[in-house]
Amino acid sequence: MEKLKKIFNPRRALKRDASSAGNAPQVKPEPVESETVTQKTRQANSVPGPPAALELLPFEIRRHILLELDDIEDLSALAHASPVFYDQYERNRAFWLWRYLRAHMGDGIIDAYTATLCNTPDFDLSRQNVQVFLAAYYSRLSSGVDELFKEAKADDLAAMTKFYINVVRPLIHEYAVFALDEEEHTVLREVESRRVIRAMYRFQIFCSLFGLPRRDSRPKFTHDEHLALLSHFEPWETEEILCINEFADSTYELVFEQIDEFDFQPVKKSLSGLRQFLKSPPGILSLGVPVIRRGYKTGLAASGLALLLSFLKTEEPEKKWRMFTAIKDTSFLDKDWMCEATSGAVQVRRYQTQPSDRDARQQRREAMVFTEDSVNLPPLGWTLIWKETYSNIYGYYVPSSLRRWGYVMWDAERMADSGGIRVLHHMWWEHYGTGYHDEVRDPRDMLGV
Repeated sequence: MEKLKKIFNPRRALKRDASSAGNAPQVKPEPVESETVTQKTRQANSVPGPPAALELLPFEIRRHILLELDDIEDLSALAHASPVFYDQYERNRAFWLWRYLRAHMGDGIIDAYTATLCNTPDFDLSRQNVQVFLAAYYSRLSSGVDELFKEAKADDLAAMTKFYINVVRPLIHEYAVFALDEEEHTVLREVESRRVIRAMYRFQIFCSLFGLPRRDSRPKFTHDEHLALLSHFEPWETEEILCINEFADSTYELVFEQIDEFDFQPVKKSLSGLRQFLKSPPGILSLGVPVIRRGYKTGLAASGLALLLSFLKTEEPEKKWRMFTAIKDTSFLDKDWMCEATSGAVQVRRYQTQPSDRDARQQRREAMVFTEDSVNLPPLGWTLIWKETYSNIYGYYVPSSLRRWGYVMWDAERMADSGGIRVLHHMWWEHYGTGYHDEVRDPRDMLGV
């Protein structure tokens, strides 16, 4: 908002816009605005002051002011404070929303767009439609962001913006606090934030397509079909998705611990509390059974990001208990979809029946050296555990303790400053060390093919 306040000083606005006009981002040309009689009358009768002075600025100067606003809240505040600015924003709403999303997500905007398309109650989940949908998704990833701009409509971008602001953006903060185990002021750098954003949207796509049934007609996809989607990404990108799944699983485990604690309090306190407890929906006590607990955690995670955030935002155990009891009958999956889809057996089967170029790179132990922090290159954490050679295995073959702190999300600077490199080597040795001359087994040699 500080930038918005500065812009409302007309002298500073004019000086800044005049000096920066030559450095403005390149955008598609827009038609010259023709002001209506109503607008001229409104401007003539308006009370003198900074907002009125801003509205009298030429179209291009107002455009530069809008370009100065990096935050969607500032853009919205200015548009709603000024009819003229609102009209200018509304004329090209798709461009302004695209510009905001692109700045925060980078190429992840493709995943965000795809997640928006399938995250609707009326999305056709028939097997044929899902296959066509995924083919279109893969095509978008190959074609790149510029082609997507031609496809995306203003309403789609508006829905994307709403989901990002209300769900994904607060979850980024929650995830950083969870994984880094630091204070509330944890701030991610750009490459880290974009990795987390990309992983969250891909997790949401997986939930929308393969999660809880929305109706009886939903087809039952196999673990091989689940893996087919995950295998489309680079292996470290699949690990990013699994890190978000670990975040969801740990969150719901904590929820269940709080529910366990709350659930028995009335029984301890009084006879009336016992009566209240007995009126509770049946099956609460079954959370103590590991397989039941696992099924509910998987089902809640499969419900997607919005539900995850709602539990994170709810602090009181009683409210969490009520939320869970309200949805428990529709939030149970008897199999851990992501864990089983990335199990050793399913990966070996894919390796044997559908070998890929990535598998060949793994067989050759092709060099994969960390060069720089880029969202499109392997992160330092990934290159270290595979000794700077290519690997195309993940999930079962990577210790879950690494995913608990998001080892593929963080940049090299954080890995070095936080001691993450040392912790990474220690966890890997604990899992694959032989205890014989400090030898460490290579899980790529354990595929059995």
